[in-house]
Amino acid sequence: MKINTPKTNKPKRKISLGGWVLLFSLAVVFVFGSIFALIMFNALSETGKTVVGNRFQLELNPSIENAKLTEIKSALDGQSTTVKSSVNLKSATLRIMVQVNSTLTDEELQTTILSIKDLVNTSLPIETYFTSTPDIKMYDLEIHIFNAVEAVSTETFAYHYFILSKNANMLDWKIQEVSAPVNPELAAQLKAILEEKSNQ
Repeated sequence: MKINTPKTNKPKRKISLGGWVLLFSLAVVFVFGSIFALIMFNALSETGKTVVGNRFQLELNPSIENAKLTEIKSALDGQSTTVKSSVNLKSATLRIMVQVNSTLTDEELQTTILSIKDLVNTSLPIETYFTSTPDIKMYDLEIHIFNAVEAVSTETFAYHYFILSKNANMLDWKIQEVSAPVNPELAAQLKAILEEKSNQ
């Protein structure tokens, strides 16, 4: 004879509000922890590798081609006043360095730097390549011209170093003689102090 035993209903456990908060917090920690672990893993796996990027993407348009740089270098070397020249384009700055004959006068030096600017403008129009627009950032231009490698002046020779600069945000270019102090009196005072310290 079968004896029917009554089935006991197990009470269902209800999750309290605190339990739900705890589960949600654990889920958030797990998700963000996984993301952080993935970032760390990618960073460690890329250690020692060069990060290649292009900070001028969608800018510098039109771009300066190497053929134009070669053309400018040849034109510079063809000038009678040039002793040595270099043309390089790094980090969106076209930098031209020209050593000229030491026999040039002050007026001839300034005329020469302007002629180099005109030479660049012929190959690379300044308004196109060295002037930014609201939408596109363009190149900066620097033209350095000097009449000696060492900054030494004597009774018969005066050292001069001029820089013509035109960054992309400037409306016009400017020339500065960096071999001459902006404030001669202050420069003389500082020079006297240095000489006094060196004699002690």
